Amino acid sequence: MRRREGHLSPSHDRPPRCRRGPGSRPRTAPGLAILGRPFSHVEAFNPGDGLGGPPDEAGFGSVEEFDAATDGYRQRYEATAGDPRHSVGPLYLCHPGCAHLEALMVTGPARGQMWADGTTGDEGFEPLLDDDGEPVGFVRWHLRRLEEAEAQVLSGTR
Repeated sequence: MRRREGHLSPSHDRPPRCRRGPGSRPRTAPGLAILGRPFSHVEAFNPGDGLGGPPDEAGFGSVEEFDAATDGYRQRYEATAGDPRHSVGPLYLCHPGCAHLEALMVTGPARGQMWADGTTGDEGFEPLLDDDGEPVGFVRWHLRRLEEAEAQVLSGTR
């Protein structure tokens, strides 16, 4: 299973919030209203792929020009990746660290699978996979989390 540090953090009280980078606005996970629409993806995708990459500092004559280009790219990326059409169907369950969320897909062809939402870090969406490359379901994901927590308690680490 792809591993990320963190803990189980149900989003039913408050959705997780992350910052994308210096000066960016916090991202809030979508609410429960989107659960009724199907998540149409079965493979990893990044809604920002068509935007190209962020600007390269070497291509600008001044820091101000580079900063303006970076701000423009960030605004385009946030508008594209933050479009709710890209994240219908997930029930966000875990916030393992800034810029990453883990969700159970409750609709569409990936229903029952756990996915990572890394859009706040420009990484896109991808299914969590086990050691054999198979999608991880909720039960296996949750048991793994419990085993990790138990191991931390028994070893006295956090």
